[in-house]
Amino acid sequence: MTNTITCDLTSDSTLLLAGRSDRIGDLIPPERRADTALDRWVLAARRLGFAQARLISTDRIRTAAWPREKCRFGCAGYGRNAMCPPGGIDLETLERMLGEYGWALVVEGAPPGRAFHDQLLALEREAFLAGLHKTLAFGAGPCPVCPQCPEDGSCRHPDRARPSMEGSGIDVYATARAAGFSLEPVAQPGRYVKYMGMILLQ
Repeated sequence: MTNTITCDLTSDSTLLLAGRSDRIGDLIPPERRADTALDRWVLAARRLGFAQARLISTDRIRTAAWPREKCRFGCAGYGRNAMCPPGGIDLETLERMLGEYGWALVVEGAPPGRAFHDQLLALEREAFLAGLHKTLAFGAGPCPVCPQCPEDGSCRHPDRARPSMEGSGIDVYATARAAGFSLEPVAQPGRYVKYMGMILLQ
């Protein structure tokens, strides 16, 4: 029987170790061994269609007050989506939640937003059914499940709606870079757009 372990590098590369010995894990540095049981979700994300996926410890997720305020003063959709500011998950709650998780899977995808969101939900469901009962997905931008939220701020589909990373107070650029992704603002129309999402795993 062949055993395999994936190990993400700091560049845009992943190292795949394979061998017949059950001691192949000894090749992984001690500081990386704790998360090898979760490495399967990197492969699961790629199988579901994400361009890339990186496993990081939750203490590397960068949070700040400004992302939610930037939603308030930089997004024409502010207050129109129940999963976005002033709704969604506030920064204090998010930071408390992150302390209850050890690992997160940061994923890269592309438009359309609904397809990306469905991929996140599929990965979240797969991890949940595998025994990671605390698994929770965070999307990119406003929740795309419905064309428009009810005017009273309620949610028609809380089973499918998920908060966004930035709308919850996550610095997406800093977190993506901490996970080893190359992410920069799109300066010109028609350039490739990257969507970043995140799955908390525990």
